[in-house]
This record gives sequence, C-alpha cells and structure tokens, in this order.
Amino acid sequence: MTKVEFCEKYGEFLPAEMLKTTDVLMRVVSNLSDTQEMLDRGMDVNNHLNEVKKYIFDFMSVLRREEQYKRYEEQEMREFNNHLGRY
Repeated sequence: MTKVEFCEKYGEFLPAEMLKTTDVLMRVVSNLSDTQEMLDRGMDVNNHLNEVKKYIFDFMSVLRREEQYKRYEEQEMREFNNHLGRY
C-alpha cells in the first residue's frame, strides 16, 4: 500500500507526502482514548479495536514498501556509480 492509498482509505487530512509516522501514532493514541471512553460507557469495543489494528497494519505495509523502494534506489545508485567508475 502506498501513502496515497493509505491517506485515501483512512481520510487523512495531510497530503500523502507530508504524512509522518508521528501523525499516525497520534491517531492511534486518539483511537485508544476513544476506546477507553467506550469501555467506560459499557459499549462493545471489538469492532473499534479491529479497525485500529487494520489501520496499524496498513501503515506497516506503507513503511515496508517505502523501505523496499529506498533499498532499490540505493542499489540502483551503487550500480550506476560502479558503471561510471569503469570508464
């Protein structure tokens, strides 16, 4: 999943290129606070917690994809630099 897909799926207000891990963590904290309030009111929180878990797992997917892309770019740059060094 890309950051753009993540932002569209979850209705993030920040543009994808500005979304940071700290923003996602703050949203998780906010949802946990909501869960506490729901528990205090005696409400069933299972669906809410499952949605928070999906949110976390989807963002983990974003982070993995970004890391893979970063490694790919680094490898391409190494190969390019090695190629330049041969001439």
